[in-house]
Amino acid sequence: METLKKLRRLAEPGDWCFSFDLQDGYHAVGIDPDFQKYMQFDLQGQLFQFSALPFGWSDAPRILVKFMKVMVEALRSPGAAEDRRELLKLKDGRVATPRYEVRRRAEGVHAS
Repeated sequence: METLKKLRRLAEPGDWCFSFDLQDGYHAVGIDPDFQKYMQFDLQGQLFQFSALPFGWSDAPRILVKFMKVMVEALRSPGAAEDRRELLKLKDGRVATPRYEVRRRAEGVHAS
């Protein structure tokens, strides 16, 4: 498991550190309307289908982490990957970087 202690080992003097938390992580990942029919179930004769990533589905954590990696990639500066150390958990993360603009860019990332 990625931990704050591990980030402390990775961080270097002068690094800017920040963390993020994806509130309601699974609900932030929508399912394409064309595929929602594959994510449905019947409960007492009433049909329900998921429009967002469901809890309890075995592939949900893997898909959420893939989305998280895309979000972290959006914070990166081209060619600066070697300067950054990040730890990703299921729906949150910690980042250490010597580049102030990466931290500033993270301040502007909001869910839509």
